[in-house]
Amino acid sequence: MGSGAETARSTARALCAAGEKIGVLQVRLYRPFSSPDFLAAIPSTVRSVAVLERTKEQGAPGEPLYLDVIATLAQGVSAEAARTCLA
Repeated sequence: MGSGAETARSTARALCAAGEKIGVLQVRLYRPFSSPDFLAAIPSTVRSVAVLERTKEQGAPGEPLYLDVIATLAQGVSAEAARTCLA
């Protein structure tokens, strides 16, 4: 999200061309944050996620986008675990 997104996308394209397995998911609209769309955009093979943002909230446990991404990923893992147990 923001001015660093294009640099991240260009870097990811170059690394992909070199054989690296990497991608960039650019959040274009932060609020309302769409958890289902975010989870649908992430391949099941993803092993790590980095969140880049420029917002600073003094005393907060994390920055707003980071907290939403972490909560979304946790909910996605929990929902997948529940589906697996019920199957």
